[in-house]
Amino acid sequence: MTQEIEVDNALHPAIIAFVKGKALMDKAASTNNPQLAQIKSAASQACMRDYDRLVRRFGAKRRDKTGGTRAVVPADLR
Repeated sequence: MTQEIEVDNALHPAIIAFVKGKALMDKAASTNNPQLAQIKSAASQACMRDYDRLVRRFGAKRRDKTGGTRAVVPADLR
């Protein structure tokens, strides 16, 4: 039995954080108010940090070793 991982469901929070971050960057770039641009830029950076954290956490799950060591053990022919 193979185990399948649905990437859409597993990375859904990361995708949301990425889209929010990019949308906030666009809003910060298009505003004329410097205070508002700074607030939107800070919020965008927070979303991108969340995105990085979520993607790293997903990648760590995928690379975890399970099942112990994998070594070639010579046969005992005594």
